Amino acid sequence: MINSAYDAVKEGGMSLVQIDNHFNKGASEWWIKVMLIDLLTFLGAMDSVTPFQVKGIASRIRQEYYHLTPSELTYFFYSFSMGDYGRMYSGRSVNPQDILIALKEYMHQLFEKRVQYDNDQKRVRQEQEAEQARREAVDFEEYKKLKGLPDDYENPFDRAMKTIKVINKK
Repeated sequence: MINSAYDAVKEGGMSLVQIDNHFNKGASEWWIKVMLIDLLTFLGAMDSVTPFQVKGIASRIRQEYYHLTPSELTYFFYSFSMGDYGRMYSGRSVNPQDILIALKEYMHQLFEKRVQYDNDQKRVRQEQEAEQARREAVDFEEYKKLKGLPDDYENPFDRAMKTIKVINKK
């Protein structure tokens, strides 16, 4: 279930352009039209738009926001239907720009969530790498054996500290 823009980003998937490349050109625009018709029907606005407007909105969304995934766009339509981006009617008709302006506003939020998700993923990878390093770590005595160093070989860090102490005493 996608309950937030963060969840939509986390869901991942192919972008609109990848969908067109994988299936056929126009597949993503067809899907956007279906989503628009669902939105407009839910809002009781389907009788206020023409098929040309629906196609035009879908085409502009596909052209401008080709990098979106279906999850990200689905969450936008859901948020829009919930009133998160204001109202859609201008008098008794629908202004298609209201949807496009709302989508532009949503993109700011979505970009923030993409950055947050990427940062979360980096943090998780760093924690996993640190844990792996801790599991694979060996003490200096074991290191000397693994590298075939003599038993009296001194840790370079300890040698450096002794040298610093000698220098500081002078």
